[in-house]
Amino acid sequence: MTASTLICDDSAIFREQLKMILNEAGIQKVYEAGNGIEAVQMFLDYEPDLVFMDIIMPKQDGISTLKELVSYKKNSRIIMTSSCSQQSHLRRALHLGADAYLRKPASEQNILPLLQKYNPASF
Repeated sequence: MTASTLICDDSAIFREQLKMILNEAGIQKVYEAGNGIEAVQMFLDYEPDLVFMDIIMPKQDGISTLKELVSYKKNSRIIMTSSCSQQSHLRRALHLGADAYLRKPASEQNILPLLQKYNPASF
């Protein structure tokens, strides 16, 4: 089984950095969305195993998008990402169904354990 991942972030630089780490970890199916609206469509089209989603984005924020993705009741794991350190965002995301929270900037050292925990098919 080949694992697939959706990265939803308005920063093209962050998406590229995360994609490089995922590719090096053996995940070759990586889809990218620049906002929550695009993320919902890609989520429905590709049904990724794992989703990395920024909290603060244009058009539709990550919290609203998280609610929508969780309502579809797929088996995808959702990891919220943000450079914002407000605990209220973290608690709300986890309460709404996010599996984990990753503070930016992301590095291989903090992403690989999440991949092993939430996407074991990739290893």
